[in-house]
Amino acid sequence: MRTRIALGALGVIGILFGGIKLLLDHQNSNPIHLAIWLGGSAVVNDAVLVPLVGIVGLIVTRTVPGRARPYVQGGLIAAALSTVIAIPLIYRRDTQPDSKALEQQNYLGNLAIIIAAIVVVTTALIIVSYLKAGRSAENDRSPEDHSSTI
Repeated sequence: MRTRIALGALGVIGILFGGIKLLLDHQNSNPIHLAIWLGGSAVVNDAVLVPLVGIVGLIVTRTVPGRARPYVQGGLIAAALSTVIAIPLIYRRDTQPDSKALEQQNYLGNLAIIIAAIVVVTTALIIVSYLKAGRSAENDRSPEDHSSTI
């Protein structure tokens, strides 16, 4: 319990420090734009992302078999996180001078490659899962059980 209180106090101190620095250096930090950005991110999260995740979760639950479901969910999470990271980079491409080579990459193509790799790995994991289940079912069958040979 003491550790939680200490960590909570440390977090509150960090937030206060950041807030004070933000307000004292308002020429460089631009608190009004930050407030607009934070408000917009909350609206986008609550109005777009949460319903979208709920709908996708419902579709996955109703359509994907139980054995494959955890792998599909993990693949969707990995693809979504990769996409969220790539969207600002795709949007800001060609907005910086050529001397900043990082901004000149083909982020959309790279995102497609990453998502394809996620699909391949997810599919491989599902196949391995079904193969293991098939092997364990064969090993669990008793020698007297001839129901599959008739």
